[in-house]
Amino acid sequence: MEITIKKTVEEKHKIKLPAFYKTIAHHYKIYSETNAICVTKMTVWGGIGIVQSQLPFETGAVECSENEFLNAYNSTINELDLINNI
Repeated sequence: MEITIKKTVEEKHKIKLPAFYKTIAHHYKIYSETNAICVTKMTVWGGIGIVQSQLPFETGAVECSENEFLNAYNSTINELDLINNI
């Protein structure tokens, strides 16, 4: 016998903006109630985009410093600039 159970968990997090979070592959800067900057830092490709502000919490991200975020951001910008100039 197999039973499927679907659960929905809702959590509230109080944060002070801007807030910075990271996972193994992403760094986030939450800058509003609805939006965050996501820096994808991978060895093969990277990117920067706007995502919904709850995404860091859904992916299990942990807090990081602004400096960690800026290092990932600047490194990705430099990589994208190199690719653009090929």
